Amino acid sequence: MTGRHNGAYCDSARCLVCGARFPRLRSSRLTCSVACRQKRSRALRAATPPLPDGPYDLIYADPPWQFDITGERFLPYTEMDLAAICRLPVARIAAPNSVLAMWVNGRQHKGIAQRRLSLGV
Repeated sequence: MTGRHNGAYCDSARCLVCGARFPRLRSSRLTCSVACRQKRSRALRAATPPLPDGPYDLIYADPPWQFDITGERFLPYTEMDLAAICRLPVARIAAPNSVLAMWVNGRQHKGIAQRRLSLGV
């Protein structure tokens, strides 16, 4: 849903934490407030297992991508958005000249190409 907010066009979105609708001025905004953003961030940190000790020459990653699927779904893990995945400390376990192989689906491919250097490998 699109509309106007303070004279600018924006999308309406549903907060991933509390479910409230809010005007999304940035496409990357996933929560309605600072409190919900912090609550989501704490939950993601708590649900993310620690990375193993490195260094590794080859790192294979199958991150818990966030999918935009309507309807009810039951996942055995907490999904992470692209920004949260890019904040994972992968560089800490990577050996010099290491290779990162990452599973992506079609929707994430463009975002990974844009942010691959932020992973530090």
